[in-house]
Amino acid sequence: MTFAELAERHGVAVLPGPVFSASEGQESRLRVPFSARPSVLDAGVQRLAQAWMIVTRSDVELAEPDGCKRFSVRVAGEVDAAELERILDAEGVGELADGGEHVFVSIEALRKLASGRTGPGWPEDFAAMLAYAGSKGWLNDAADRVRAHIERG
Repeated sequence: MTFAELAERHGVAVLPGPVFSASEGQESRLRVPFSARPSVLDAGVQRLAQAWMIVTRSDVELAEPDGCKRFSVRVAGEVDAAELERILDAEGVGELADGGEHVFVSIEALRKLASGRTGPGWPEDFAAMLAYAGSKGWLNDAADRVRAHIERG
């Protein structure tokens, strides 16, 4: 998938660089129109930043590390269960559960993904989230993975 395709999935239309190149070069470039209102441009830049993080970091990212009140695994694009399982395994973050409706995410992986990106109260908030998950039966038997539902889109 190209960055332009991923950006479009985030609601921003950009054109790949080769479209504007006489030699069809400029593979690492894209064209962004700046004719919209500033508020629309600001929102577009935020969406491009989200798409960029997905493309450049890895196949897995922790989108809201400080958000310990809800937890889910968001799957962008057309990723089937086999591909999702491969990504989770390759990144060492978890495994599919319940026939592919949930993911058991490694608690250690969550800590690593959140490292350096959270506020001072995060350890307590994260511990409270895990305690709540445990009270609902959302931890695996070893209590080293927490269950998350899968959101697609």
